[in-house]
Amino acid sequence: MAHEWEYLVEQFGTVFTAAKPEEVEAFLNEAAVEGWELAESTSMSNGSKLFVILRRKLKARTRRRRSTWP
Repeated sequence: MAHEWEYLVEQFGTVFTAAKPEEVEAFLNEAAVEGWELAESTSMSNGSKLFVILRRKLKARTRRRRSTWP
């Protein structure tokens, strides 16, 4: 059976200020306690902004009503 996932995207840094490693680390540690795992991270071409994509398995009791997309 395939798993159903929910995703969370967080942005760190700005166009002018780079992401702080300690801020990203604290966020990831907090998210892990809530059952999130890192799916992907990517930075913008200038390297200042960092996008972190997390996922966790949906459980029957946490499954939310989904839109009709697609």
